[in-house]
Amino acid sequence: SSGINAEYGKRMSVASWWKELDVGGIVCFEHLNLEVPDILISKTFYMEGMGFALDPFSTAPFARLYWYNVGFQQFHIGWRPDKKPQVIDGHIGIIVPNIEFTLKRLNKVSHLLKDTKFKFELVKQDEKASYLPIPIKGLSYIEVTCPWGNVFHVYENNEHIDFRGGLGMPYVQFNCPVNSVDDISEFYKHHLGALTVVEKSEHGNLVRIIAGVKQQIIYLERENVPTEKDWGYHFAIYISNFSGTYKKVREAKLENNLPPDTFETALKDRQFRFDKIQWNGKLIAILEHEVKSMHHFNYMRPLTNLHSSESIFRFQ
Repeated sequence: SSGINAEYGKRMSVASWWKELDVGGIVCFEHLNLEVPDILISKTFYMEGMGFALDPFSTAPFARLYWYNVGFQQFHIGWRPDKKPQVIDGHIGIIVPNIEFTLKRLNKVSHLLKDTKFKFELVKQDEKASYLPIPIKGLSYIEVTCPWGNVFHVYENNEHIDFRGGLGMPYVQFNCPVNSVDDISEFYKHHLGALTVVEKSEHGNLVRIIAGVKQQIIYLERENVPTEKDWGYHFAIYISNFSGTYKKVREAKLENNLPPDTFETALKDRQFRFDKIQWNGKLIAILEHEVKSMHHFNYMRPLTNLHSSESIFRFQ
């Protein structure tokens, strides 16, 4: 199998096939960082329920930040008992080798999370297209709500999805204001050299930001999305043109609540941050981006993962 849905393939021209092999300026979506008031409950949900491995090389006992591995990506979950939990305005896509094993895991932790917002159900999509980078129709998934309200769509890997390693985070979907996807597309193309696709989809108007091999950041237009709200959470990406992106970001003054990283600091840390998405002088969203060089110390670091079987003690 080519790994691409046959129906999808029939609609693609030769030029489109070549474009499918391009990545653009963003080469990898690495992690999503969220803060929660109870770090132990996060272990019950992410490790025992979802089947993600607690990273043994980055998470110390009694730490205030736990890193959970899911394929080549991670969730960084911080402990902030004095603040409200961070909940993304959208949802998170997850690929697993076997959703039946995931359903069993989630059932097993249900009684431990009964006094939280945790819930899950198997959703049969019929003919509706998924949010996945390859728009397969009729694909069932598990919709999971974490103990604090974050929503996950968990898909089973197959020959059409063909996600590397059969485990990972193919996309994160954020809601954005109406009439903003074109501007978001131009923002990412200009500042980060990203490839983008604007669609009028079954879900609504959206833009897909290519963020690596079969990885995307998706912005979906919705009514009443605030532009000036600082959501608090952040995500990390690796880019190919570190110095050029740094220069464009600094010139555009894309820092809202963040002090700008000096060039010396960015070189030393091999990363920098910005938190404003704006185009033509119009603020669209405040969302922190942690931007890393491919020379970063953690780039392509091997990650320990759990198998999809029921036992939480079997690693790969």
